[in-house]
Amino acid sequence: MKSGICPKCGSDEVYMGRTGSWVGVRTNVLHNQWPETYVCIECGYYEFYAIPGYDLDQVKKRLEKVKK
Repeated sequence: MKSGICPKCGSDEVYMGRTGSWVGVRTNVLHNQWPETYVCIECGYYEFYAIPGYDLDQVKKRLEKVKK
């Protein structure tokens, strides 16, 4: 998504802002900051990315790792 191309549908109608919220992550884990949110206007797919400076070690301690 950061490239401006949606990985799901291939559209270039991708928009970015610092809005939304982390699903399942308390905001105090991320210092009450909003993540970068990328949204495809064509298919509705979206992604959140941590902004540099987030304490990602705290996220790692509090969330469950996705198993392969």
